[in-house]
Amino acid sequence: MFRLMFLFTLLFNLQVSYAQNSLPIIAAGVPKPLSESKNFENIFHTLAEAGMTVFFPTFQFQEVPEAKSLGFETYFLPPCQPLNSALRAMLRANVSLLVPGELLYPQLPAPFPTQEEDPLKILLDCLGKKGIYGVYSYDEPVLQGVSLESVQRLYERVTSLDPTLPVLMIHAPMLTDNELLQTPEQKAAYLNNVKRYSQYADVVGFDVYPIPRDIAKVATPYSSVPKDYRLQLADYLEWLDAELPDKRHALVLQGFSYTYQFADDYLEKYYPPEILAAIRPPNRIELSEMVGVVQGHNA
Repeated sequence: MFRLMFLFTLLFNLQVSYAQNSLPIIAAGVPKPLSESKNFENIFHTLAEAGMTVFFPTFQFQEVPEAKSLGFETYFLPPCQPLNSALRAMLRANVSLLVPGELLYPQLPAPFPTQEEDPLKILLDCLGKKGIYGVYSYDEPVLQGVSLESVQRLYERVTSLDPTLPVLMIHAPMLTDNELLQTPEQKAAYLNNVKRYSQYADVVGFDVYPIPRDIAKVATPYSSVPKDYRLQLADYLEWLDAELPDKRHALVLQGFSYTYQFADDYLEKYYPPEILAAIRPPNRIELSEMVGVVQGHNA
């Protein structure tokens, strides 16, 4: 299941240096009021002005009680010759595409097309290497029950088409109210699976959405009790360094309120006003400090 809207911040260890210690920021999704206009020139101008250099095409605006999307994801998939308005606007803004591998290749072992008919090769032919940043593997594959075979075959397919194109994999965070992560044995098993699946990716990381702490209930590989959000991020970065030292690393940072995932009438029906009043998105200072944790770790 794809997230609604977030900031996707990549941390490439110390293998790549960044001008002025800046990190590439991937925009995953677009706020609904902006995307509803279908004015892709304005959408990508807005993203570029905000410093985004990569776009992950999801237009989902609701998860509960059912997933809903504006459906514009198909604009970023083949066929793509001639380029449609969305792809032209993206390239003109010097924004590259993080390709949603799950949309190109449904969970395998469905057979692959021939290489000439492969949708990723078609996109590469349309956009060129500069137009594609990488391929995003199946979302949170351990939590979602994606088979290891599917993850492996997607990775091997991408690398067979272009071994220089990175495959990204993001895992679900550890939550204190997840009934499958209550014992040390369960937590160790989950993290072991994260390592097993991560061998089939070049860039590996976690979703970490910690605001507000008492509602987000984010634990870490080193703590079963929710910490200050900066310490939560630091724990995940430390674990990635320790357990997956040969991979490049990523964190998905929260750019939304949990309320955005729900239909309005659903929230009013099932949650008391005092709970709803406590749920909020990260403020500007918190967002800046979250990015600062990643930048500091990379320094």
